[in-house]
Amino acid sequence: MRSKLLFCCIAFSASLLQNNAQAALWDMNVGDAYIFDGIDSAGNTWEQPMTVTASYDHPSGGLYYQLQSKNYENGGETGSYYAYANDTSIYFSSNQIVWDLFIDRTLPAGSSSTITQDDGDTVQRIMHGYIDSLGGYLVENFKIDNNGNRLSPSDNYVIVDGLGMVQEIDYWVGKN
Repeated sequence: MRSKLLFCCIAFSASLLQNNAQAALWDMNVGDAYIFDGIDSAGNTWEQPMTVTASYDHPSGGLYYQLQSKNYENGGETGSYYAYANDTSIYFSSNQIVWDLFIDRTLPAGSSSTITQDDGDTVQRIMHGYIDSLGGYLVENFKIDNNGNRLSPSDNYVIVDGLGMVQEIDYWVGKN
């Protein structure tokens, strides 16, 4: 199963989120709820609710949060994953042990990382920096083989200061 519980939206409508004095890249609080209205390039649409259900002390300081989401990929079942954000970065985890860097806005545009997802797929993640026309930072993901060759179209995310992930541009049509 792709660890894509949060990542399946094109349009974003948040039902809350309050900026606090810590100015995290994604300010989260237990009880925050979001609804992502999604559409992919094939015209498929869906609505995906997500709720911040718990917070825990992160070993490097601050809090990380458990997120629960119903997803079009899992037949509407609720799935959980974890997110940690500070003022420059967002990390995700499916197990609270391994944390994958999703974005670090202090890295130069074009910085990349490679992660292995829960299903064994290898994904290249490229941070394209701040894009004025989007009003946020652009992150691109695509599957690669053992030699680093691209195996899939890109799956792009827009991250806005304080709000976190607000948009997905999903070109993995047929994979969803």
